Amino acid sequence: MSGYHQEKSDLLVARRTCRARFVLVFVSLYTSNAIAQQSPATDEHLKQAFHEVAVGYQITEGIGRKLKQLPLRDEPIMHWLSLDSVKGAHVGSVFVWTRAQRPEVVGTIFSWDGAKTRMEEFYSYSFDQLSVRSGSGKVWRPATNREMQRIPDAPIPAVSEQGRRLQIRSMSRGFSGRMNRLGEHHPLRLLPRPVYEYESDDPDISSGALFILVAYTTDPDILLLIEARNTADGPKWFFQPARFSDKSLWLTYKEKDIWTSLRKGHGTDQPQPDDHQYHTEYVKFVAPRKSKNDE
Repeated sequence: MSGYHQEKSDLLVARRTCRARFVLVFVSLYTSNAIAQQSPATDEHLKQAFHEVAVGYQITEGIGRKLKQLPLRDEPIMHWLSLDSVKGAHVGSVFVWTRAQRPEVVGTIFSWDGAKTRMEEFYSYSFDQLSVRSGSGKVWRPATNREMQRIPDAPIPAVSEQGRRLQIRSMSRGFSGRMNRLGEHHPLRLLPRPVYEYESDDPDISSGALFILVAYTTDPDILLLIEARNTADGPKWFFQPARFSDKSLWLTYKEKDIWTSLRKGHGTDQPQPDDHQYHTEYVKFVAPRKSKNDE
């Protein structure tokens, strides 16, 4: 190549590189501005408000004199952000209520306008009868959990805690999914690390972990519980997916569909099935004002 053509080629590459950098900078600035202007994702006072809502919930299991209150884990297991072209930015926190370290109820508190409305979304993994009472006194009684599913071709749970953790992470990489949002399909990806891990004091359970599948943001769409449970045939690995979205969802394991949860208007016109372990509620919401110390 002549010196002239080489110089011209280098100039074109430089221009394309500049354009690419400009696009990346523009996208980055746009996203940062959108977050700063529309979402209080880093605003501690709003996170605190979500936490206060969660603390206000009383979740009890059993009936009569055997009622027992489930403890809320002190800190949220996740904070998330979603940018929506219609409603703007969504920001939320995910909380977990446990029994013997096992997650019995998972809930997210979030808002998309920062001041006027919040949504409270819950799923119950409990095999016992629960009563979920909000701070405002509203009560939800989820259905007791159905039987969990065995993970196909799973290894025997390891004897050591570390060994089981490694097995959980290895098996989790086989899960993926997809979403139908108003006729438009989006792949779901599994976040690489569990948002909650536990060793249980329950004699029926040894170890477990809770994973999150998301679409194009960090907004949780599917909860995935993987758990080593003791059976008559010895310890086995089980899993249970849960919807955390109002869209139609599919979960895949090793490229085979193993679970679906359809919603009308999102890929189907058929009546949507009831899921009495899943609950949502819209609540009028006024975030606490910032104190002078926060400014």
